Amino acid sequence: MIAIESKNKKQNFVCGLYETKKKAENAFQKIIKKEDFQITEHNNIQFPFFLIEKKNKFEYYQKKEEIQSYLEKIKVKKNVNEDYTYCTLYIIEKEFGTKNPENDSMGSIDHVHIDNELLKNIEGLVLDI
Repeated sequence: MIAIESKNKKQNFVCGLYETKKKAENAFQKIIKKEDFQITEHNNIQFPFFLIEKKNKFEYYQKKEEIQSYLEKIKVKKNVNEDYTYCTLYIIEKEFGTKNPENDSMGSIDHVHIDNELLKNIEGLVLDI
């Protein structure tokens, strides 16, 4: 799997997820400020897969068992708002790209915010892909 990620220090986002390098390179050509973006290859990842966004960084996971393990290791912070978000989990079932790759459109991808409420009920979380 090939990703196009922004590398802007203010806000990082993924603007494209592709099965082939050729498709990613074609999408990359549409970007005006190429210096703000990078193509990253993830040879062990195939569609469908999971993407975790945490502190403007991205981690890619193939198996739901890896996600379950990741979530179980998060230490619940007791003195924070119930809505405190530890990370965002995206479920990527197919290629993703936008007409304007320089804008963050990750909200259109199926996702869940991992917060205290969800972590309290982690055993009931079903990850279907």
